[in-house]
Amino acid sequence: MASDPSTSSGNTGTVEVLLSEGLEHTQDEWEAATAAVLRKARKLTDDAADSDAWATLSTTTLDGIAVTPLGTPQAQCRPS
Repeated sequence: MASDPSTSSGNTGTVEVLLSEGLEHTQDEWEAATAAVLRKARKLTDDAADSDAWATLSTTTLDGIAVTPLGTPQAQCRPS
């Protein structure tokens, strides 16, 4: 559940999202779930690896920089 940005500790415009204990998920779990949705939508082939979800959902800027859907430091795509 997100907190109200206006009541955060001085960081207006920042929304802090806290997960309840036990709700942490791994990148592999995210990739598997995302790949399943992409396969159902026919955006990812049945024989594609789950990790291909990153490339499918990434957007490339005019400068050739790939922007991943979650924007985490660990998730990096190669420029197209």
